[in-house]
Amino acid sequence: MEHADHFKKKRRHSKSEYQNFYFSTDTSAEMNRILLTHLTLETAYSANFCSPIHDKLRSGSKVLDVGCGPLIWSIEMAEDFRNSDFYAVDKEEPSIPKEIIPKNVKFIKGNLLEKLPFEDDFFDYIFLRDIIMCFKESDFENIVLKEIIRVLKPGGYIEIVEAELEGYEKGEALERWNVEGFQKWANASKIDYKLTLDLDNILLNTNQIEDLTHDKIILPLGNWGNYIVGSFAAETALCFIRMNEERLSPVMGISADEYRELVNQIEEEFSSKDYRAHFFYHNFIGIKKIKN
Repeated sequence: MEHADHFKKKRRHSKSEYQNFYFSTDTSAEMNRILLTHLTLETAYSANFCSPIHDKLRSGSKVLDVGCGPLIWSIEMAEDFRNSDFYAVDKEEPSIPKEIIPKNVKFIKGNLLEKLPFEDDFFDYIFLRDIIMCFKESDFENIVLKEIIRVLKPGGYIEIVEAELEGYEKGEALERWNVEGFQKWANASKIDYKLTLDLDNILLNTNQIEDLTHDKIILPLGNWGNYIVGSFAAETALCFIRMNEERLSPVMGISADEYRELVNQIEEEFSSKDYRAHFFYHNFIGIKKIKN
């Protein structure tokens, strides 16, 4: 992977076995997309999390990684905060060697649309990233979020990191892919890709979250602005677009070859000085209310 060396130099534990595994050449397109997203956001934020809980993590806390995927966030956090226990939940067990998983990381197979296998008020900190697109319209608000809040301790932190997926100042090719492909598919699949913009209200309407903060960062798509972040973000976007060829080319009514040509045009737009395509990542941090 093109950015593996930068990542290894950047991480404190640069010789960790898990990095050698994650950046091997046989990883899947989806694995690469997740890794690129992680690298992009870690670089953009200069951290893996934003909640003000460093001291609690150093002394020892119970942390839940929701929709953990290949465990990269949990593994890095577990290496940095060895006194804390990290529980990672997803519907499928990650295909990674057990020996690269730190002892303070535990994977739990679970369906987020069903009851999580934890007692009430169990976790000090719950982290979610890029999972809204995994659920149909109201499921996140009515099922997933309620269950997450149930297992969070009163006074505990919830942090949600999600993309604003429409993007801005897009070139013609990216705009076509977005409108005729992605948005059309999402609407037909009853997936609310704009849910990020309403997360403030959704969290507050639970009447269980207080001291809510909401920040956003800009991610340039290409070599303008922050060069490193823009390069990572563009590669992440292209990875996502390419891996959805089979899903979106029929939606757009074009052949596989035409779809690939569109991807090439998007890549050219990312490299062009004529476009300043970008999108935003939003970060929501709240505290579960303490019962009176």
